[in-house]
Amino acid sequence: MDLLVLNHRDPCHPRAGGSEVVLWEVCRRLSRLGVRVTWLAERFPSSREDETFGSILIKRRGDPLSLHFFSLVEARRHEVVLDSVAHAVPFFSYLVNPYSAALVHHVHQDVLDLELGCRNTLSETKSLIFLFNFLCVFTILFSIQLVNCFTSQDTPMSSNIGKS
Repeated sequence: MDLLVLNHRDPCHPRAGGSEVVLWEVCRRLSRLGVRVTWLAERFPSSREDETFGSILIKRRGDPLSLHFFSLVEARRHEVVLDSVAHAVPFFSYLVNPYSAALVHHVHQDVLDLELGCRNTLSETKSLIFLFNFLCVFTILFSIQLVNCFTSQDTPMSSNIGKS
């Protein structure tokens, strides 16, 4: 089996926490059982783009927002996708790979404010949530269109999709 794990951070990220620890342990155990595991996360200062720990390949692409585009491209290349929802916005991998599952680590009210780096009044927070949701929907729709352009039947890249 070829598994892609999508999470904003990998265990080496300076802001990695409990979600990454739990996910890493799950990935290590699956890898020992013969599952080929690739973990896609955002880049951070001084990080390598690709790194292998044990038999787990960690790919780092983009930033917290652009990672959603990279995740849709990468999700098409793997048999199964685990969409790790640990930082407010899921990757929506099910839109491009029918063998996707979401893993929700925790749900609490302050995660959006924490991710946006603000603690404002209720009205300011509602405005930020609206803006954040709008940007997420726009990014996802734009990313899907872009992925479709790059993976259409008449491009050389389309022959690589789904092959590992």
